[in-house]
Amino acid sequence: MTQKYIILGFIAIAFVAGSIMTSTIAYANDHQNGTPFLQVEIEAIEQLVLELQDRLDSIEVTWDRVTDKPDELVIVSTICTTDQIPKWDGTQWNCTDSASDSLAGDYALRKVDCNIIGELLDLSIQFDTRNGCNLVGVGFDDIELPGANLSLADLTDAVFDEADLSDVDFSGANLSGVDFYGTDLSGAIFTGAFANPPCYNGPICATLPTS
Repeated sequence: MTQKYIILGFIAIAFVAGSIMTSTIAYANDHQNGTPFLQVEIEAIEQLVLELQDRLDSIEVTWDRVTDKPDELVIVSTICTTDQIPKWDGTQWNCTDSASDSLAGDYALRKVDCNIIGELLDLSIQFDTRNGCNLVGVGFDDIELPGANLSLADLTDAVFDEADLSDVDFSGANLSGVDFYGTDLSGAIFTGAFANPPCYNGPICATLPTS
């Protein structure tokens, strides 16, 4: 298919080049006789070029007629719905939820946020699928983490001092003994979070269940 485009492209270029050369000669000959090259002839050439381009743009070739296909190229015939992507299971392609709309996506977001926190604090922080980010005993002094995903994180005995934790997702997190001194927790999500012993200095601390 690429070769066909190239060949047709060369034909078009040759045609235009030939037309220009012919026009130049015609202009030179006519000019000697006092007759300039007509604008309508230039416009006719331009129209022919446009028609050739239209034909090039409308060329269609069926897949079975394409030669020299690379071995690595695979055409996915599976039709997925909105927010799904094709995924190879080792045998065939199947539709699966995209990273932004799946448990795998949530895992990825939690891991990214955990890594960001580790970089901000210059700490090597452990992360796993069961407990999320391991932030046991970590001190957060004047840190800003609005909207972070800390669901399932273990924050036992962590200390937040004048931190911005607005809209943070603490779903299922272990907040045992956490100190939220001067911390902004507006919009934070605590669904399934627990604390034993209770956390301190946070409006949510008195309502968290123990586990």
